Amino acid sequence: MERRGERRHRTKLFVFFVSLVYTTRLHALFKKADELSHLVIGAAIEVHRLKGPGLLEMKLVDGVVRMILPGANWEA
Repeated sequence: MERRGERRHRTKLFVFFVSLVYTTRLHALFKKADELSHLVIGAAIEVHRLKGPGLLEMKLVDGVVRMILPGANWEA
C-alpha cells in the first residue's frame, strides 16, 4: 500500500510534467497532429457513447468519419 507522501510526490511530478508539456513550444505539425488526434478520439468516444459497446470496427470507423466530416459520402 502506498503512503500518503509517495502519492503527493507522484502527483507533484505529474503536474510538473503536464505543465512542462503544455508550456513547451511545439512544432506546428505536432500541434496539428495533436488537434487531429483530439478530434478523432473525441468523435470515437461520442460514437461509443451514442451506440454503446460492441460495435463492429467498420461501423465505428464509419460513425467517426461521419462525425468528423458530416457531409462526406464515405463507405467503409
